[in-house]
Amino acid sequence: MLYSIGMLKPDCLHRGLVDRVMAVIESHGFTVLSCKVVNLTQEQINTMYGCCRHEDYYQEFLLFLRSGSCMVFVVKFLDTITRLNNLVGPSDPREGKAGQIRHDFGESILRNVIHSTKNEERFWEELGVLFNKREIKNMKIEIHSHC
Repeated sequence: MLYSIGMLKPDCLHRGLVDRVMAVIESHGFTVLSCKVVNLTQEQINTMYGCCRHEDYYQEFLLFLRSGSCMVFVVKFLDTITRLNNLVGPSDPREGKAGQIRHDFGESILRNVIHSTKNEERFWEELGVLFNKREIKNMKIEIHSHC
């Protein structure tokens, strides 16, 4: 897969870490095709994190994601989803290692700075929810049947 989606969460923006985190991503060879700042809707959050909807922490997580703006972006590289997930690291920053974004910048499992898409199917779902057709066309991404 040549593409992946990432999202810098409100804690990243609040703490002024956007430039530092994006510099790490770009220094690892990723090309940013598009990025924008958004305020996530309930629908977008449910699409991205619907699998967690019944977890005890979901309401707190929902409030956190709605507490401020996020920056969503699409990157391109070889084996992009796997490589970005490896660079991002595990959800709990304490379980990561030096050089992984969540380990280096995250504060907790809730405030872990960044989201990255988990697989190709999720990429197409998240792309269609976070970016409109014009934005996708401008990225020159071949539209998959899920969009």
